[in-house]
Amino acid sequence: MENLRAAAEENRARYLTRRSEYPADWQAASGETFSAAHVTPEELDQMRAQVLEVMAPYIRLDPASRPAGALPVRITLDLFPWFGPEEARAAAEGTPEEGQ
Repeated sequence: MENLRAAAEENRARYLTRRSEYPADWQAASGETFSAAHVTPEELDQMRAQVLEVMAPYIRLDPASRPAGALPVRITLDLFPWFGPEEARAAAEGTPEEGQ
C-alpha cells in the first residue's frame, strides 16, 4: 500500500511541476480538493459507496470501451478520521470533546 501512496504522490508532483505544459482543457479539468466532513460512521460508509458509484462508469479497463482521447488519470480518495480514538469514544458516549 505504501508503494501505491508513494506512486500517487510522485504522479501528483510530476503533474504539478509540468502543469503549464499540458493542454488548457486538461489543466482546467485536473486538480485536487481538500475538505472535511462531519459524519457518522454510517454516513462515511455511504459517502464512500456513493463516490465509488460515481467513479464506476469511468473505470474502463477494456480499451474498446474508452472514448477517443481518453487517457488515464490517478484518483486518490482518503476517508480517514481527522480525530483521535478518544474523541470517537466520547462522541459515542455523547460527551463532546473540548474544541469540537
